[in-house]
Amino acid sequence: MSVEEQYTSEVRRELGYLAAWLPTTPLSLGDYGYLDGATFRREGNISVFGVDYEPLGAGVSADIRYQSSKGVDLTFQGKADGQIIPDIPAGHAGVKIAFSKDSAVVLVTDDASEQPFSDVASVQTQILALEDPKALHEKVVISSIVTAEGTSVLVSRSSTGELTVGAKADLSGLGDLAKASVDLKVRREREMSTTILAQPGLTPLLRAFRVRRWGFQGPGFQPEGVAAGPVQQEDAGFEWLSEPMTA
Repeated sequence: MSVEEQYTSEVRRELGYLAAWLPTTPLSLGDYGYLDGATFRREGNISVFGVDYEPLGAGVSADIRYQSSKGVDLTFQGKADGQIIPDIPAGHAGVKIAFSKDSAVVLVTDDASEQPFSDVASVQTQILALEDPKALHEKVVISSIVTAEGTSVLVSRSSTGELTVGAKADLSGLGDLAKASVDLKVRREREMSTTILAQPGLTPLLRAFRVRRWGFQGPGFQPEGVAAGPVQQEDAGFEWLSEPMTA
């Protein structure tokens, strides 16, 4: 399994979101495309078909502190500590992340918010009423997007992956790995396939639905994210491919 497949499938399974890949790929609410495994491939935005939508207010807090359940070990060193971590001198702060399995994942966001459609039912109704009803046939539509002030994504290449990072301030925990204010600097890196540290303005996570095939029940929709169960007739023709956002 590739790094992309491992990362996107693990995030989908464990967090109920689809994950942007690469994590630096810019995405927007209302983008449409298709799923390649668990990866969203963008083709455009539904606004080009005249579908009107608005985001819901200021969004909902959506900070993530995630690491694979096995294969990730963190060691923190504070300024007041003696030298605990090689490559971080005594009197300096930092963290060492050691990986003991291939493609282990760390995903952290800082000051993140999730912004869904203000009225997803209206969006779906407009899609069903398009002059060309097959324009979005089998397409996946982003119904909610997470934007973060800071995002860190780490994926190991092997079971000997290792990353040592210095910081200008003590780190209180995993969440600080996405904070630009602590001025993270890589001191040592080995066997890492992905290293993104405190990158600003990313859209690392999304929720989506798929427009189902036309059949005897008419057009429909299906959610993207976690594995979806059978779509009921009352689902109005859309299949959720991630866990739908709840209030």
